[in-house]
Amino acid sequence: MSGADIRADHLDTDHQDTDHQDTEPPAPPWRPRDERRGQFLRSISARTPLRTKLITAVLLLVILALAAISVASVTMLRGYVTTQQDTNLKAAFYPNFNNGTLPTLGNGPRAQSIQPGYAYPTPSDLIVALQQPGQQVSWYAGTGLPGGNQIPLPQLPTNHNWASSPNGVLRTVPAQSGPDSWRVIAGTTSYTFIDSATGAPQQQTLTFVVAVDLGNLNAMTHRLILFDLIVGGAIVLVLAAVGIAVVQANLRPLNDIELTASQIAKGHLNHRIPERDPRTEIGSLGHSLNAMLSQIETAFHAQEESEQAAHRSEDRMRRFIADASHELRTPLTTIRGFAEYYRQRGGVRKGQDQVSGTSPADSAADHCSPRGPAARFP
Repeated sequence: MSGADIRADHLDTDHQDTDHQDTEPPAPPWRPRDERRGQFLRSISARTPLRTKLITAVLLLVILALAAISVASVTMLRGYVTTQQDTNLKAAFYPNFNNGTLPTLGNGPRAQSIQPGYAYPTPSDLIVALQQPGQQVSWYAGTGLPGGNQIPLPQLPTNHNWASSPNGVLRTVPAQSGPDSWRVIAGTTSYTFIDSATGAPQQQTLTFVVAVDLGNLNAMTHRLILFDLIVGGAIVLVLAAVGIAVVQANLRPLNDIELTASQIAKGHLNHRIPERDPRTEIGSLGHSLNAMLSQIETAFHAQEESEQAAHRSEDRMRRFIADASHELRTPLTTIRGFAEYYRQRGGVRKGQDQVSGTSPADSAADHCSPRGPAARFP
């Protein structure tokens, strides 16, 4: 393969690498923000003491459990209060629904047909009404049946198909005024009746309604929620106090370990962690730390003894060198003195010694002296 082919292949490879890099999807723009948020949370967790984390976690779990219990209890109570009258409503609704004639109240000669647009009380807690399309119902003033007609009636939906189910519709609606709630069952059908003004039969699509007053359902649930909040708050406060005491009591061995470590850092290597049951985590940790501290103390004492031995050896060497220097200085001085005395008495060799003016003994003394050639005596 020629050099041109190799260069061409190299250029193709670089081009493919560039294309591959260009086609790589960019990093999501939210990743740095998520990483910063994660680092911030980790930094908060790292700065928070362990006892605070434990107490906070326990209290959060208790609060979540109490909130779940409160929501479940309120939902169940509201559902029970709302649906407990459904059986009575159905029993009064179905016999008078889809029979093509207006429902009647009472029996025998006192039976009275329900007029469209009005509501009538019954001997029970129920009321019956015929709703005209797009309108609300009102109390019928001419009825002599027992029951009060002073309470606000239910506020029924006014759209035409809200009760178009063939089996009726069960629904909870508010009152036209006031805080009460009503449970209603209603169905829309065609009724044939005699017009009281003309006496001619008429057919009209009406909504037959049977309803019962549930009272102030919202006030009852609000009282239950308030009661749950008060009881739950008291439970959280008691558990917080008990949890703080329990956590502090169980983490006291860690405080002992911290105090022991601070004393050892000050140089008191003989301090040890109080021994506890080794079957517990803190007891096993204390036993391991005590073993480690014993080894550290032994090694530290051994190092001190080694350093002291080295200092003693160095002192002995210095004394030996000083003594040897003193012992060597005295013989050399004696030899120099004898050599000078010999020279002054005329003991100089002929020849080279006369020319140089030095004696053999003087030269030997100069070479043996550690300080170099000795100074001449005057």
